[in-house]
Amino acid sequence: MVTATHTTSLSALARTLVQQGKLIEQEAEAIQSQANASSLSFVSQLILTRKMTALDVAQFASQTFGFPLLDLSALDLEHIPDGLLPGKLMQERRVMGLYKRGTRLFVAMSDPTNVQALDEIKFQTSMLVDPIVVEDDKLAKLVEKAGETASDKLDELVGEDVDMDMLEAEGELVRVSEPVST
Repeated sequence: MVTATHTTSLSALARTLVQQGKLIEQEAEAIQSQANASSLSFVSQLILTRKMTALDVAQFASQTFGFPLLDLSALDLEHIPDGLLPGKLMQERRVMGLYKRGTRLFVAMSDPTNVQALDEIKFQTSMLVDPIVVEDDKLAKLVEKAGETASDKLDELVGEDVDMDMLEAEGELVRVSEPVST
């Protein structure tokens, strides 16, 4: 007897969508394969295929897994503390640190079942991580904006007209910064 082996392993969210009849298994597998090939998350690919909207996915994940749902458009972005998560981690995992309380870090994410992302956040921050479910498209814009803000701050800090060189003077390294003449 020959059994079919699945080359694509479904995410927990994808399996749950299939179990609850929101997707058929073949659709979920195809979406997961497309996501893997495009280096996208399952949620992003699901929304791109128009099988579900970002809001539908967020509401489903929140209700099914019991995590709070937050509308990022209702959030004042000025009140989100900087530096809760490394920028590279936010970009790669499409997550955003919202706030910290004691040893707990509350993180906006569109797929609260993404154990790899949760483990990586926990490892890099040494904090307990509490997912807050948000819409994927709004989260993408917020993460992009945070990346731009960090880049702008770095430009302000360093300045575009400063040339940083390392010189060796009598066996010691000396940092010299001088304005670049234009």
